[in-house]
Amino acid sequence: MFKTFWFSKRKPEMSWEDFYTHYETRHRLLGEKAMAGEAISYVRHYLHRENPDAPEPVYDFVMELCFPDRESFERMKARLMADKELSAAIAEDEARFLDRNSIVYYVVEDVASELTPPRARKPRRSARKPTRAKPHRTASKRPGKRPGKRAGKRRASSR
Repeated sequence: MFKTFWFSKRKPEMSWEDFYTHYETRHRLLGEKAMAGEAISYVRHYLHRENPDAPEPVYDFVMELCFPDRESFERMKARLMADKELSAAIAEDEARFLDRNSIVYYVVEDVASELTPPRARKPRRSARKPTRAKPHRTASKRPGKRPGKRAGKRRASSR
């Protein structure tokens, strides 16, 4: 797999909400058209501060493009450069909402660690054990009693 990450910022005068809406309702469609038939995935990662005391992120989003191989990426780029109408539409749209000087992309090499999966958790037991209904037993099947003898009654001795 061949993967690229693209980083960019919105125009300074554009609100985050307007930026997000524009990207997801307009620009995304141009990107899908440009990559159709070549890319495996087109993912937008929008960055947000988790800690209010942290500085604002340098970029507003990271775009992740995945291709089966580098040749697919190169074909997509060549096709985009040959399609003057589509490449002009993308550039014009970027100028509406992106700080085009901030756009940069990198080829990504993934290296993953193999982690031990978490252990299956056993269900918690309650403090009280659940009560089970006891099966009905006849007198002859009681433990410790012989068949034919009734509890509480004695047989008269034959002596």
